[in-house]
Amino acid sequence: MIIYDDSGDFQGRIEGNTFYRQGTTYQELFKFHKDILDVAISEGATMISSFDTDTGIEYRTTIIMFWEEGFSSGEQDEYILLDADWWVTQ
Repeated sequence: MIIYDDSGDFQGRIEGNTFYRQGTTYQELFKFHKDILDVAISEGATMISSFDTDTGIEYRTTIIMFWEEGFSSGEQDEYILLDADWWVTQ
């Protein structure tokens, strides 16, 4: 399943129990709008995978960990989990 935001911009895809997203900037990799994660959860996602297209590094976490350790980014309904709190794979 493909997920778009309210303005029609691609936000990621769900395969199995994982919400996949890719980007190159810190915000694209680690910051998520609450509504997007709510859709991912409603579609059965329990994991988040953020892939850095510049470095080839994949960052993974559980959605539970994201909500427990993440915090408001200061922007309305957007939350961030610091890069140190993700599992790193290559």
